[in-house]
Amino acid sequence: MCLQKKSTMKKTLLFVLIAISTLANANPIGKQEAMKLAMRFLKQKQSTTSTRAKSQRNQLKMVMRCPNAYYVFNNGNGEGFVITSADDRTDAVLGYAYTGKFDVNNIPVQLKDLLSLYEHEIKTAVRLRLKNLKTASGTRAGLSVKRSIHPLIETRWNQGAPYNDACPMGAFERTVTGCVATAMAQVMYYHQCPRGETLDTIPGYKSPKIGKVLDTLPKTTFDWKNMLRTYDENANREQKNAVAKLMKYCGVSTEMDYATAKQGGSGTVAVELPYALTHYFGYSKAARYADRSGYTSKTWNNMIYEELKEGRPVLYGGVTPTGGGHEFVCDGYESGDYFHINWGWSGLSDGYFRLSVLNPDQQGIGSFEGGYSLSQCAILGVKPNEGEEQLDAMTVIDLHLRGLSQMSRKRIEQGFKGLSMSYELFNYMLLPFEGQMGVGLYKDGKLMKVVHESDVISYEPITPKRTFYKAILKNFGAGLKGDYQLLPMCKEKKLNTWQLCPGAEKSVCNLHITETQLNASIINPQTIDLKLVSIDMPKVIKTGRTYTAMAKIKNVGPDFTGSLSFVFGNKRSVLGLSIAPGATIEVPLSFQPDVAKPKTQYSINVWDSMQGRDIDFVGKGEVDVAEGKNVPDAKLTASVFCTNGSSKKADELYGTHMEGRFEVKNTATDDYDRDLLIAIVGEKQDVQMKQLNAIIPAGKTITLPFAFDDLIPGTRYIVTLLGYEGIYLKGKAICNGAITCKAAVMKYLSDGTSMALEPEGSIDLTDAIAVDMHDLNVKQDTKLKPSNNPNCLYYLHEASTVPETLKGKNVILGDEAPKITLQTNQPIKMLRNFTAREITCQRPLVANGKDAGSAWTTVSLPFVPDAMKINGQPAELRVYNFVHEQDNKLYFNTTQHIEAYCPYLLEIKHIHDATADMMLTIHGKNVEVNQQAKSVLGSDNYNFVGTIGQHQPASAYLYNAAINRFELSQTPTIECFSAFVVPNHNNDDNAVKSLAVVLDDVELGIPAHTMANASRYAIYNLQGVKVGEGKEGIARLPKGVYVVNGKKVIK
Repeated sequence: MCLQKKSTMKKTLLFVLIAISTLANANPIGKQEAMKLAMRFLKQKQSTTSTRAKSQRNQLKMVMRCPNAYYVFNNGNGEGFVITSADDRTDAVLGYAYTGKFDVNNIPVQLKDLLSLYEHEIKTAVRLRLKNLKTASGTRAGLSVKRSIHPLIETRWNQGAPYNDACPMGAFERTVTGCVATAMAQVMYYHQCPRGETLDTIPGYKSPKIGKVLDTLPKTTFDWKNMLRTYDENANREQKNAVAKLMKYCGVSTEMDYATAKQGGSGTVAVELPYALTHYFGYSKAARYADRSGYTSKTWNNMIYEELKEGRPVLYGGVTPTGGGHEFVCDGYESGDYFHINWGWSGLSDGYFRLSVLNPDQQGIGSFEGGYSLSQCAILGVKPNEGEEQLDAMTVIDLHLRGLSQMSRKRIEQGFKGLSMSYELFNYMLLPFEGQMGVGLYKDGKLMKVVHESDVISYEPITPKRTFYKAILKNFGAGLKGDYQLLPMCKEKKLNTWQLCPGAEKSVCNLHITETQLNASIINPQTIDLKLVSIDMPKVIKTGRTYTAMAKIKNVGPDFTGSLSFVFGNKRSVLGLSIAPGATIEVPLSFQPDVAKPKTQYSINVWDSMQGRDIDFVGKGEVDVAEGKNVPDAKLTASVFCTNGSSKKADELYGTHMEGRFEVKNTATDDYDRDLLIAIVGEKQDVQMKQLNAIIPAGKTITLPFAFDDLIPGTRYIVTLLGYEGIYLKGKAICNGAITCKAAVMKYLSDGTSMALEPEGSIDLTDAIAVDMHDLNVKQDTKLKPSNNPNCLYYLHEASTVPETLKGKNVILGDEAPKITLQTNQPIKMLRNFTAREITCQRPLVANGKDAGSAWTTVSLPFVPDAMKINGQPAELRVYNFVHEQDNKLYFNTTQHIEAYCPYLLEIKHIHDATADMMLTIHGKNVEVNQQAKSVLGSDNYNFVGTIGQHQPASAYLYNAAINRFELSQTPTIECFSAFVVPNHNNDDNAVKSLAVVLDDVELGIPAHTMANASRYAIYNLQGVKVGEGKEGIARLPKGVYVVNGKKVIK
């Protein structure tokens, strides 16, 4: 034991002790590395948000060392200390103090005991070769929290006019841009790169489908300022030409095979994208093509998420089971691994999808049925060039063991002979790969050594030819015993650094080695083991109608990416999807029975598109199918009415929301029992549809109500009732009507509803929480009665003049607001993004009854603040970010910055008089304010949710500063700009009543079991002084850190 001295420290220390516990093999940590870890840790912890500038000059000096266990460093003169581990199996930092110093001559007994415990655990781990000593939230452990990411792409572009105005002509009409060009153009517009001239001319080529030779395109510049986020008939020729030129350059740069929409659309291969972006348009050389098949579901999702987190929209592609492909943009994320997809169809079907089931409800130009979940690929690292160099690597497609998989030896000192494996490789990078292939020996995720190296070889980039690397380990494994993995690696000649190949995690050779035996095995990614958990079928099924069954399918085998076939009666539909090992997902299965039959059988199977047959059984069942009356659509007559139209003109509507009804009569002698479709089509190519199940008795009339949102003022719409034949384009029109949408004063209310007011006379806005007049020309004498809500935001067109009654209110002209003042206890609704030259947000803080200490609250802001004050005075703050959850404990770490739309736990330090209520004022200047309603930091079991407007969930965990925990509350009202916790799964019956809070690995509050048993133990402070005992003693003590029964607790 290293400790010799006794006595106590003379200064009170705020000491945070971090428990030991998670990772791999032992490596001792030297003094210099330990000092670097301590320095890095201090810089992180000192990053409080304060209005007072601080000078942080950490000067560390080692004052104590326990060999192979820990180091102690003092910081400056009485500015705290840090205890770091001497072994990399534990957390880097074991403890620290904000103030004072570590006096080796006066160590409190309780602290000495804890240090002895550290020494014992670390040295025991070294002696027994233990590998699992890190905390789940340790400083080297990965974080399991993902934040919601609002869609990055604001454009809603398509493939027809005006986007294809510069595309070549076909035989009778103009070709379309192609999905690759539209996706590429939207990402380029997001980055608005290149800012100057393109880098090189783009060679011409012959486009096969139209049989035309396309000219070489010269260097050029793009007119970003004249491109619009959405296009309609109001766009001028200059604006149309700007986007058409960009689309043309994108298409030709990827050697687009141009075709008309009737021919199936234009097409090219996504693997061309990295070269085009880097060679012609000045994007980073680190941009690379990634094939989904080389990664597990978890790794793939994490890769895409990391791209989005860094502000890089992902060019994403997929193929349907029938072979049709589509390129689109993945640009947002929501908790639960839902990714936002911009399909490139003017916003049609844009939304959040699991990457495992990419199946849009409605599809546009160049689309195919069956979803886009097969042969998925992504272009990663797309950003303007900042001097990055391409890191070449060979992608592993497949792994095969050659020869024996079981081998013997006489003793452990001998090696095994003849272990052989073959890897199938592909070079997806932009340049030839010149270097070596190798096989790495791994133990518990750590590279032990490279056990095989090839000669220096060269592979050409992006060619159809796949190559093989064969590794023969002639004398392998001498001295080895236990479980190991062999993974493929590669090393560029110019870098001389070994790295894992992309796809390596799906090409693992597992080894189990005893003193005399070696067993080698690979997890065959072709092994399929899917099970049907349940299926939700419609209760009544009739012929001639389209239905959707929801099937829950569990993957009890390895990662699956492929196709499912759903056979209902004598009809088959095919859907592509991917499922991670152990995961259960819901899969929509569409079918349209055409034969009435009791106990009609259905089955779900794994479909092999190459062989054109089912290859594995998943589940089956049977349902009764009744006869549906096949009354033709021609026997229906109908009239259409708009129920919220203008009182003056029947064919006019004010606002962006339409409500109406069809009165439909069946003139046949049989009942009508089929699907109908209501569609609304605008002049600006926007389309919305609603499918209905209609039963109309013979000779009777029924009412079919409908509602559509997000209409565009100034647009004429046609509302149509059609017969539905599975694909809406095949349906026959039964009735239609026209209506013109006109600009209105849109008033939004606190109950979530809105009202469209005609812009005439005196307009009453007293009950509004937001008002949208952006489409109107508001003048100074416009008669408005302003809202009684101080948070109400008034959106005006930039050419408008602010009315007298709105002077001093929260007015946004165009996309800019001179001054915004908000209160957290009043409702608010944000409709558009804008820039605030000055913004202030006020939050009342309720007194906690203590004379001094800290105040706590949660916060989620729509802007990045530059100052915070308490009662008008500068405030010293500590901001905590949610990073992990485990065992109903929420882990928060100190963070340096407050980002917009991210929830935080906020500590306001050094409150000298907390007996009176306080006002927290948050300031911002020249900040971007977005309309995003909420933000989510999601983990496996709990989400930390930030809300901008007032929110009332069915239940939520709210932070209770009195006990430093999140407590379960039913139907709470969440204030604006606050945060709360909700479970990720609906399990109200088993929900715990409260969640513990762990700050920088220190649990706040004294656990219930400690309180229950505390009567038998004495309570010490960190000076080693006994300060009380039992429950009563704890209750009398102020908040702080204590030692009870040899364990730290924080009250």
